[in-house]
Amino acid sequence: MDRFSSPADMLQQYERQGWKKTKTGRGFTLEPPSKIAEGLITVWGDPQSYCFFDSELMFRLPLVERYYYQQKGIQISVIDDMTGIYYLNKAEASQVDAGLFCYVNNIPKPWFNRYPAETRQKAYSIMITESFFSGFRLSLPPDGWDRMARVLNNRKTFIPALTVVCQEIKNTAIGDETFAWYFRAKVTEAVGLLLDYTLKMEGKSFPAVSERSRAAAKDALQILNDTYVNPPVIEVLARSVGIDKKTLQNAFKHLVGQSVHDYVQYLRMEKALSLLEEKSLHVEKIAKTLGYQSKINFYKAFESTYGCKPNEIRKLLFSGKPPVVTPKAPIAQLLKTTEQPADTSPPPKPMLLEK
Repeated sequence: MDRFSSPADMLQQYERQGWKKTKTGRGFTLEPPSKIAEGLITVWGDPQSYCFFDSELMFRLPLVERYYYQQKGIQISVIDDMTGIYYLNKAEASQVDAGLFCYVNNIPKPWFNRYPAETRQKAYSIMITESFFSGFRLSLPPDGWDRMARVLNNRKTFIPALTVVCQEIKNTAIGDETFAWYFRAKVTEAVGLLLDYTLKMEGKSFPAVSERSRAAAKDALQILNDTYVNPPVIEVLARSVGIDKKTLQNAFKHLVGQSVHDYVQYLRMEKALSLLEEKSLHVEKIAKTLGYQSKINFYKAFESTYGCKPNEIRKLLFSGKPPVVTPKAPIAQLLKTTEQPADTSPPPKPMLLEK
């Protein structure tokens, strides 16, 4: 899977697919080819550092989007209307609801979204990469990225003042000549509100981890990223980074939000999605490639993550007619479709974008 470091790479991929780019006083707009979607994406600022996205689209074709941002970043989104699906662990697929959502990319972590045909996307977002902080010589508190990720990720957020900041940026009448100053101040305000919310919500739920333990956990994370097909047992992993087993387990959970075992399975299952895109690969071959000696164990791990069998996910990725989705429905349920009258026209081929 291609790995992109910032939202800028996603926008460049849209351009390669034929989206029309038009420069404006504050940034640019992207208009999709009519066969892909109707609408417009408006971008203000610099996607390599910090920018504002205003997206109003109706996708004509079913779409699967995959992401692997390696650079740290923050996304603050106000969703007015969206019918896409984002995939979580524990066999749960959730429909994107209206409201304020924040996501902190504190470590490289893959995820994917699926949008049925005729998906509406009406949302606006502040996108902030770590370049914003280094560029203006700003620094987060110790463990700031990790702490925000634990509090904010994978849940709807209620910070009225932050919603107001996003609305003010979207609706500002300030001139193009002075917008850069205004926008920088608003982005800084947004980060301040997120940090304040994090500190208030965190309480005593996340005990402090020493700098040495945190550094060791990061080393262990890199080892697992390189060896997840045949990872070392936890005792060997702990010795290789210079701390004991219990300390590593606590520090790793503090850093990543998952146990070592769950993280290894997460990496294997993400890779499984990439391999399932290769139709010529049998599931047994995929299981062996990922380090599973038993096909049964691979099936169990896959179903515990995605809620259905590998071949069913393969069908989901390549199906021309996505099933009707209900909020917070298991993926297995999404694969069940009601009978429809026969359609003799060829189904549209889904787009598969890797980001």
